[in-house]
Amino acid sequence: MDPGKEHFRHVLFFLFKRGKTAAEAKKILCDTYGDGIVSIATCPRWHRRFQTGNFDALLDDNSAVTTQELAEALDVHRTTVCLHLHGMGKIQKYGKWVPHSLSESAKTDRLNTCKELLKNHRKKSFLWRIVTRDEKWVLYDNPKRKNIGCTQVKRPHPHQKPISMGKGPALRMVGPPRRALP
Repeated sequence: MDPGKEHFRHVLFFLFKRGKTAAEAKKILCDTYGDGIVSIATCPRWHRRFQTGNFDALLDDNSAVTTQELAEALDVHRTTVCLHLHGMGKIQKYGKWVPHSLSESAKTDRLNTCKELLKNHRKKSFLWRIVTRDEKWVLYDNPKRKNIGCTQVKRPHPHQKPISMGKGPALRMVGPPRRALP
């Protein structure tokens, strides 16, 4: 099995934490995996990223890493990690660190999904089966998700809260009219 780029980043990070220089790390990698396995510029570039505490490098490897693990890997306090993540525009959703704003590809994916749903609706009507309450989606499946990370001012909800059917506004049902049985 041929190891990928992510594997080499892990090895480079391990060697960086062991105090090896970029040249020593490249020599160890080439001795272990063969010449030409990494380019000349790869080891120094990642070594600089690890040295400056570049969170992007660590988050690229594992976006589900906790702030405590990042703090231990970089030998800094957890609140420092939280501040840097917030400054990078990263928020935590469902246990992973993601950019707060949508990228162009994510926007395009959402647009294509909406177009596909509308095309399917024209073939066979399904929108009438959606149950709404005050213009919000009602989810029947509320999975329990682990909330990992630091506290921020605006923290995303780990999952949809179940709707209580106690006193308050009635649930609006959207759908075809029901006929009374004779």
